[in-house]
Parts: sequence; C-alpha cells; structure tokens
Amino acid sequence: MNTPPTPRSVLLVEIDGFVASITLPATLRGSFARRLSGPLGSASGSPEVRYEVAGHAPDRYGLERGNAGLRHNVAADVAIQALLTDLPDAMHRRRPDLVFARAGAVSWHGRGIVVLESAESTALIDALVEAGATLLSTGRAVFDRSGHVLPVLVAGATGPDADSRVETSSPHAVPLMLVVAAGRDADPAEVTGARAALALLERVVPNQQRAAATRSLLGRLAPHLILLRNDAPDVAEQAAGIIVRAGQQPIVELPTPPDDAEAHSVAEEREGMVTRARHLRFDDLLPAEELGRLLDHALTRETDLAPSQVITDEPVDDHKDLRRSQTVFELDQVWDLFERRLVGLLPHIRRELGIDWFELGPIERQLTVHGDGDHFALHIDDAGPDVAARKVSAVFYFNREPQGYSGGELRLFDTVEVGGRIEPADTFTDVVPKNNTLVVFGSDAPHEVRPVHVPGDAFEDRRFTVVCWVRRAKTPAEVFTGDAARLADLQHELLPALTTDGFRVVATPPDVQARLAEAFAAGAATRFDEAVDENILPTGTPSFIDVGELGPWVLEELRAMHEHWCQAPLEPTASYGLRVYGEGQTLIRHTDRYETHVISSVVHVAADVDEPWPLVVEDHEGRRRDVYLEPGQLMLYEGAKLPHSRPHPLRGRHYASLFLHYRPTDWLRTLDRVSRDATSRVES
Repeated sequence: MNTPPTPRSVLLVEIDGFVASITLPATLRGSFARRLSGPLGSASGSPEVRYEVAGHAPDRYGLERGNAGLRHNVAADVAIQALLTDLPDAMHRRRPDLVFARAGAVSWHGRGIVVLESAESTALIDALVEAGATLLSTGRAVFDRSGHVLPVLVAGATGPDADSRVETSSPHAVPLMLVVAAGRDADPAEVTGARAALALLERVVPNQQRAAATRSLLGRLAPHLILLRNDAPDVAEQAAGIIVRAGQQPIVELPTPPDDAEAHSVAEEREGMVTRARHLRFDDLLPAEELGRLLDHALTRETDLAPSQVITDEPVDDHKDLRRSQTVFELDQVWDLFERRLVGLLPHIRRELGIDWFELGPIERQLTVHGDGDHFALHIDDAGPDVAARKVSAVFYFNREPQGYSGGELRLFDTVEVGGRIEPADTFTDVVPKNNTLVVFGSDAPHEVRPVHVPGDAFEDRRFTVVCWVRRAKTPAEVFTGDAARLADLQHELLPALTTDGFRVVATPPDVQARLAEAFAAGAATRFDEAVDENILPTGTPSFIDVGELGPWVLEELRAMHEHWCQAPLEPTASYGLRVYGEGQTLIRHTDRYETHVISSVVHVAADVDEPWPLVVEDHEGRRRDVYLEPGQLMLYEGAKLPHSRPHPLRGRHYASLFLHYRPTDWLRTLDRVSRDATSRVES
C-alpha cells in the first residue's frame, strides 16, 4: 500500500541571534509551538542547532540533534519534552550572556512585564495579550545583560520540503519594569527593590558560568523593579490592574556593562577549589511554653524508640559503625510546632543557601535521641534513589536544662571538585548543639554527627533532635512508575474520574466505518508484525495495518463525540492504525499512557471469530465489566484511569480495531496537581 510522504513542519526558533531549526511531523506542530512559547515571527540567520522529531512507528517517535540521537522509539510527548529540555541547554551553551527564567513575558508600551511561572500564569499571559499587550514568550523569559526582555520568535511553514518564513510584525526587546506573581497571596500587594529581584532570581535557570553576572544584573535592576501580587477573582481584572500599574512605571534604560575579563575557564577555576560549607542557624525558635511541650512529649516516647537505620545502596550487616542512635517517626502530636515555621522560612533558606527553586513536596520528620557513644559517620542525606528528592535538611536541638550531655557536634565538611566529582574536603565547620536552635543546610552537604558523651544513664540527659528533610514534589513520571500491574493500580487510584460512567459503547459514524473497513481490506495483504511490548501482549505479535492520513482524519472527525461524552475540550494526541489480533492472542491488564491517552476509544472495524471476544474493563468502583463490540461500534473509555484487558484467548482468525486518544486541554496542569497530592501517599 503506497502512502504519500508524511507532511513535515519546519519551525525556526530565534532568541537574539540564536536560531534553532526544528523539523517535526505536521500533526505535532501545534502542540509543540504552544508548549514552546512566543509569537509567530520572522526568524533570521542560519540555524546553529538542528533538531528533528521523526516518526519511527505508529505513534512512536525519535529525536535527533544534528546527527546525535537523543530519544528513540518513544511517545510524542516524551520526544517533545526531551526537545524542550535540550533546547534551553543549547541556548545556554551558545549564548551564555543571556539569562533564562521560568516565566512568561509581554510588553506594554515599551515596558517589559514578566509573569512568574505558576498554575495561573498561562491564563494571565493570555488575558494580558487579550487586553492589548504584545506577547514576548511563555515558558521561558529571556533577558540580556542590560536588563531587556527579549522576544522568542517562532517561524515556520508546512510541507515535505518547507523552508520558507512566516513574515509578521516582530515584537521588540523592552526594558524589564514589572514582575507579576499570580495567585500567590490572599490580598493584592506589591513590593519593590531587592525583594522584587529575589522573586525573579528564584525562577532563574541555573547557569554556573553566569551566576555572578546574573546576580549583578538583578542587583542593577532591583531599584527599578516592582513585584506585583494580584489575586482579583477574574483573570481579566488581574490583567487590567497589571496594565494600569505598568503604565504608571517610568521606563528606565540600564547601560550595558563591559564584557567580563576571564583569564581562564570556570571549569579550570573550580577544579581543586574548596567551597565552604554553608548553613543557617535560627536561635530561640520556639516560645518557652511550646519548647516545654515538645520536651515533655519526647520524654514520654522512650519505649517507642527503635534503633536508627541507614539508607545504603548495598546491604549492611552491622550499621552501628556508621550510625548509632534511636528514632521514632510518628510526630503528629507536636508537628504543628514546626510545619508552619519551616515552610515560612523556606524562601529565605533557599536564597541564603543557593538552593534552586523547587516545587514543595512532603516533609519527612523524625525524633532522634543520642545516648553515650552515639554518632553518625560521614554521609549526605540525598544519596540513593529513595531519598534523592531531599533538598533541605533541618535539625532542631532541644534538651533539658542544665544540659546533661557533651559532644554531638554537627560537622559540616567543605567540598572540593575532583575530576568532575564533588568530594568532602579536609576542612569543616563544627556546629555546637544549642537548646531551642534550628540548623539548616543543603541535603547534598557532606556531614557527620560527632560522638555524644552522657555521664549517666538518665534518659532525660540525652541529646534530643527533631530532624526534618524538605523534599521536592515528585514529577508525574516519578509518581506513575513501575510494571503494568502497579501502574494500573496507581492510575486507577490517583487519576481523577472525568466522566460519570467511565466507558460507553456507541455506533461508529457510517462514513468513518466505511473508510476504515476499506482500509482494512486494502491492507490485508501488506500488514506487518507490530512492534509491541511483550509484557502487555505475551501471546504473540499482532499484525498492523498503517492507515496513513486516515488515522489523523478519524481522530479529528470524532473529537466532538469524545468532547460531548466527557464534557470538556480535548486535544488529539494519537491515532493508532489497525491492530489485528490473531488466534490465541490475549492482552494483559494495564492502563494507557497517563500523559496522553486520557480519553480514548476502541473503534472496532472487522472480525472473523468463532466466539465473542470480550474486552474486560474495570469501572470507577473497580468492578470488572465484559464489553462485547461488533464491527461498526466503538467503545469510549477513560484509558489512563480504567484498567482493561483481554484475558481470554481469541478464538478466530482476526479481530481488527483502530485506537484514538485525546487529553483535556488543561491535562498537564491537572497531572502536576495530582502528582503533588499523591506524592506523600506513594512515598512508601
């Protein structure tokens, strides 16, 4: 079966002289351009970096940069996300003089307005543009050394050999005047100066080569910046208020500083250089009454204590040489003394310790008690996959007065870079425990607890600490992981129900059924073995018929039907050609891809079977339901949420169906929210 060449879309992305050429299937262009950023403009110059997203198999893609393969045989969303991750890195390497921040930007009468990244930022940027502002970028705000916000231009054309430009009026770089944090506080407020600059610094994408220059730029911007927090209930009202405030701000042009004079590279400078250990200390954290309550609670927990454990990549027969102390994990009765204070201090802690902004996840905590001779050898708190999400470590010291122990210093080691690795140095800082004091440091800092000395056996004389680890929230990929059985259970439990019935059988529109039946007949002689996951299809390889452009046509043709069923706007994500099951084949219980296969359908086209072949679907309540489809029927279903399978072997010659997949237009935001809510539940 001959099919016409797959239409390609060539996009050119330009940021102040940096040009990247991106070739991708035309069906992915809209999705990519929306997720990248920016207005459609006129890209100029020769591309410095060339990317290509090419189809490898139905609904499977590869990503290349130049001639280097970055991804192979992955879903469209995975390929696009890999491209979106690699593109800023490429910009950094070729334009180290630019500063990139997780934000969007618009211009208003020569004034740059930056909207910090948040769940509300996309809607607010759209409202600002609707109100008359000029879009500069979304996803990444880009600044030059003089404090101008630069436009991100996307130009493109479609066709097998497309290389033309789309000419429109291009936006211009404008001086940054206003920083907006949407949906952050209960009441509208604004701050100026350093606090406004620090809010922007939290969103800056790290670039070690330009760290000093970035701080210098924000320092020069600070006297002219306003940070505006606006929580008007209607996004259009927010946009109107922001534009009014921007108009009141005078335009200030900063001079461009001279080029930095560097005698040798940063890598050469860092090699062998000692970095001093950093920590913060907060004395008298708790009022006397609360401190007494904590100590009283701790003294009642002696019988609940258990030997402290060590997290290692390899089994340890006896970890007492590494760590000796006692621990209890349940602190619900006193956790209210710490949670609000710790979360409130977190922005200050991140800034002072130089820890990049992260989405807040769960806070681990434990009560640890050290007796005579107890200690903890040199270690870091984020070593190993189970604790890699730890970002901030905090130790609160408390004891009876007068103090009944000595020793137990927290020794924080300086670090040195050796051969690209960060190693503990020979120098260190000893932090002496002090009653009612919180000590905070980065979880990647090497440290140890020096031996504790307790003269007697009295429990109340020991060294008491509440130890906390602030974790970043897990990404959806980190939450939804595991084999097919685990994923099915996780997705069924965690993903929201988007319809009342979960699945529904309806008639396929006659014109769609007729064209698919014709494609099945035409492709019967040329079908080929499908590349499949043997864990899902363990009983043989189904055959596959590539229906070419008919698949995307059906996907668009039936979108309204799927939207009507789930009562939400949808974006198409995949149309999967005709899978043809054969004699004896089965399908293991699983759920579909959580990123893209959210609202789906099985369009049954043709069958030659000796007995009906059910698709087993587990509904919202977990009940197993047998669904029998006839050619000319389709089953709408929530593919990512509802486990489904074909556990009974097929009795017959063939069973052919087409698969369609969509997701709600706000699905990625929903997925992030689900992941944050679910993190603490799937930690164990």
